[in-house]
Amino acid sequence: MTVHVLKCDEGYFEDVRQGAKEFEVRADDRDPPFTGGDVVALVHTDPGPSYGAVLIRRIGYLARGERIPPGFCVFALRPMEAGDTVRGEMAMGKTAVSK
Repeated sequence: MTVHVLKCDEGYFEDVRQGAKEFEVRADDRDPPFTGGDVVALVHTDPGPSYGAVLIRRIGYLARGERIPPGFCVFALRPMEAGDTVRGEMAMGKTAVSK
């Protein structure tokens, strides 16, 4: 299981926080690649009071190919489940997830 740290602009960040946006469309360029069950840490990147805030979600359904343009993927953002923990030492480039 991998933790993917992703930048997220103000409008999208707030929509995810409020539960209105439950998906991501992203370049499929990660190594290791996005996989169902992975964790995403969405980091608020616009200046302001929420700068640096982080939302933690789990990747649910993941789509590639056929109707998705080459080089992109679409995935569902699911809330973390009870008992999930995410420990990150992002400054050291290390992340860990346990359940």
